[in-house]
Amino acid sequence: YDLYEEREKRGIDDIYLMRIEQLYPVPLKALVHLQRGENRIAAVEPHTLLVPLMKACQRGRTQAETIALTNLQSHLLCSVKTYTMTCQPDMAAAEMAYNTIIKGRTE
Repeated sequence: YDLYEEREKRGIDDIYLMRIEQLYPVPLKALVHLQRGENRIAAVEPHTLLVPLMKACQRGRTQAETIALTNLQSHLLCSVKTYTMTCQPDMAAAEMAYNTIIKGRTE
């Protein structure tokens, strides 16, 4: 909600904000924690992405919203494959992610 208000205040019209509830159930193949570095991807246990996912998400305004968001995050982590990936913003990294996540190939 803070992002929406700030976007409106600044008159920004080229950024779309969507609450994850609008997509649920989310058609995801995987959740990937990205960091810049040498192109590498590895499957990880879902619980290893819980903290990065929680840090990246907005907190609920109420305790009930926070609990609902935490439950949604847990459900997502248990429903899809999870990876960590270090990469450069280049085509080789995109191909590596596609081949690993979508095609199931390892290099």
